[in-house]
Amino acid sequence: MKKDKIVFILLINLVVYYHINAGDTKVGTSAANFTKIEVGARASALGGAFTSIADDLSSMYWNPAGLTSYNSITVQIEHLDLYAGINHNFGGLTIPFSNDFIVGLNAVYLTSGDIEITTESDWNGTGQYYDVSNMSLGITVAKKMIERLSVGLNIKYLRESIARNSAESFAVDFGLLLNTDIYGLNIGMSLTNVGPAMKMSGIDMQFPGEPEYQGLLETPSELIGDEWTLPTTFRIGLSTDVIGNESDFFRSDVSQLLTSVDLSSAVDYDLKANIGVEYTYDSRFCIRSGYRLGYSESTFSVGAGLKMILGGLGLFSLDYSYSYFGVLDGVNRFGITISQ
Repeated sequence: MKKDKIVFILLINLVVYYHINAGDTKVGTSAANFTKIEVGARASALGGAFTSIADDLSSMYWNPAGLTSYNSITVQIEHLDLYAGINHNFGGLTIPFSNDFIVGLNAVYLTSGDIEITTESDWNGTGQYYDVSNMSLGITVAKKMIERLSVGLNIKYLRESIARNSAESFAVDFGLLLNTDIYGLNIGMSLTNVGPAMKMSGIDMQFPGEPEYQGLLETPSELIGDEWTLPTTFRIGLSTDVIGNESDFFRSDVSQLLTSVDLSSAVDYDLKANIGVEYTYDSRFCIRSGYRLGYSESTFSVGAGLKMILGGLGLFSLDYSYSYFGVLDGVNRFGITISQ
């Protein structure tokens, strides 16, 4: 028990240290911004209020401590069509080594598709194309310290590329999940994207010497990019079942009403809030809704989910969410989870 208290205190101290040293918020000054795109159709439908729930494989994004919810091999895949033809994909796999120690693998891939190259003389395009792609590959370990307290760690490789230029880095995510046993209240905390800065470099930033030009272009030269910090983010969330078979408010064997709220702060944006509600009937049919406060465009989300047993495949879950992005319209997200 003493060891568990030490882990809890160390994480709290880490969060306090981060906020004391974060300095002024610098909006729009971080790299790897694709890591801000939400993962998980269920989490997205709940408006991003998922830090204290974190009970599917998207927990490796929101709060790696939540991976202890699984005691069987589980696969989750997801596809999201963003605006302007951008595609965002997520895949996750969990492997339980014991009832209280879980290992997970996760991958995120974002691509712009082909973009035609334009120049000052060819405004309508040159007939040549390039693309923008971003990737994250991670491994997560999560452990139950005691029955009601879990901790998690996610280590990931990050890469951004534009045409023939790229930037790379590594990052670490920390998470904690606590069931207080007070009115069924769960508390989740996570600190994500902690790592060294990224700097873009590549062939397209190098220029051969051109003797016919005088000055900088006369000799070989190279553009040297600045380093940009990662979008380190701290989240804290609360959730509880207002209705359910173990609810301290209203007991029901067929209905469950889950409510959640998150607060988040990052090095490159101000404080934001997320609110989510999920109603589940007969542990199989779910409807969800969420709202985001403090965001420039994204506001409300809605979604639904279905769970069923499919023969030898085990438990099959299908989730969908729709998120509204203001002038960018709405986006649809689909996710599938299979658990043995």
